[in-house]
Amino acid sequence: MTASATSEAPPVPDQTGPAPLSFGQHRMWLLSQTNAAATNLVMAVRLRGPLNLPALRQTLTDVVARHHVLRTAITLSGHDEPVQLVRPAQRLVVRTVDLTALPAADRAGATTALLAQEVARPIDAARPPMLRATAIATAAREHVVVIALHHAASDGWSLNVLAREISQLYAAFGRGEPAPLRGVPATQYRDYAIDQRHRHRTPSGQTAADEVPD
Repeated sequence: MTASATSEAPPVPDQTGPAPLSFGQHRMWLLSQTNAAATNLVMAVRLRGPLNLPALRQTLTDVVARHHVLRTAITLSGHDEPVQLVRPAQRLVVRTVDLTALPAADRAGATTALLAQEVARPIDAARPPMLRATAIATAAREHVVVIALHHAASDGWSLNVLAREISQLYAAFGRGEPAPLRGVPATQYRDYAIDQRHRHRTPSGQTAADEVPD
């Protein structure tokens, strides 16, 4: 892998200023106030062959930089209403866990326990990124990569998009190639939230309660 591919977070323009939450984000934010772990989405991918950790770090750094919602903080405004603020792109840290010292018969159970911990460990929506990653070594040439996301930043459909992009970027960085998605526009969820709120405004400027989607 080339040094240039892992040197820094990619240059992605920032959107500045607070923006409203979408209705879905608002529901997830309310839920997180009483049961933060319930807002976790977790996916696990088994990798066979040697793990290229620098390529994985750069892959996830690029993904978080590309999708602003993954580096968004949800905070209270001066009117005590939750708003979203896009934070600058930063390099993502990948936690590593090595289970290879355990007896082979115990590794599956230890991996399951680590997955359960990730499901139960909350992601603080006020402190991005909204994504964290753990690489678990289960054998010399076998790893399980666990990615946890806050439900205010992702859903089932967007998980598929992220999985495709992670696969594409990891393969490219592993071959020492330039980032294939830098410069390719990505739809930003912040814009969708603003548009959704605008479409459900009453003439007085308030959100119509009977029009709020379930």
